Amino acid sequence: MRIKDLWRALGAAAVAAGIGFAAIGPAAAQSPLTVVLGYERASLSAKAFSLIDVDLSLALGTPVATEYLVGDSGAKARARVAAAGPQDRIVLVMDDFETTVASLEAPTLKPLAKLSRGISLALIVPEKSDIHDWPDFVKALAARRLRVAANGPGSVTGIGAALAAKVAGGSIDPVTSQSTLASFALVADAQVDAAVVTTFDLPLINALTNRAVTPIVTYGAKRAPGLSRTATLSEVAGNPDLAFTTSISVYASPQMSQALARQLTAAIIRAGQTKEAAAAARAANFPLQVEGPDVVVATASRDVKVVRRLKDILEDR
Repeated sequence: MRIKDLWRALGAAAVAAGIGFAAIGPAAAQSPLTVVLGYERASLSAKAFSLIDVDLSLALGTPVATEYLVGDSGAKARARVAAAGPQDRIVLVMDDFETTVASLEAPTLKPLAKLSRGISLALIVPEKSDIHDWPDFVKALAARRLRVAANGPGSVTGIGAALAAKVAGGSIDPVTSQSTLASFALVADAQVDAAVVTTFDLPLINALTNRAVTPIVTYGAKRAPGLSRTATLSEVAGNPDLAFTTSISVYASPQMSQALARQLTAAIIRAGQTKEAAAAARAANFPLQVEGPDVVVATASRDVKVVRRLKDILEDR
């Protein structure tokens, strides 16, 4: 199934549930809020924002425009927002884990609000592959370099792919996609041997593709909901230090004024607490949970320890 066909099917499912993937806010004299996304429209961050975009526009009383700066594992998008001035109405919706990885080498962005609970990842293979479980993956990787799709080396899925190869004791040929949905499509079409994707998408993807993909490990500390038969990478490796999850938050430039930051945070929280946003999240099986910047800071404090630990594992330190 081609990516555009899969996206069209997801869109049809969303329309049936009363959800819109894109929205235009009400016209207003005030300048619009620009929301920058580092991956394509089918990405995890774009999906998270699509749940609140209409309500955010209503809460602000201004249009909300989206800007896609795809490439370099979100680096272009982060740089665009980091360079904004104190009164520039521009924010970034980005994966928290990736933002933490980037913060080790670049200025830290200002957190505004959290959009999700923890999201687990899974290593998946084509349903008709000769790889059916983790031992098969290890055996196949010993025999050949496997093509594994992820969203780039600095992305959370890219790190997941590198960890799987490290634990299995082999090397992979990474294939860069610009969203987990694109990775799903590559696996469903057997164009790659495996991919690292988010777990909450799996039930819908398999329903739309007649179970075209199979998860062989997940990455959280515990087995993912709905995937009780799928072991975690920590389990198969016997190393709890390999466990991690990700989440989605909204960030701004470090230079953004406190008054503007407070205004945007309040609007995002209001948008995330509407009945419409909750219904959209349930229909999409997305773990929407909108909270203030203090929760983002706490997540980053935890993630920086995890990132350093995983980096040590990947670099044999």
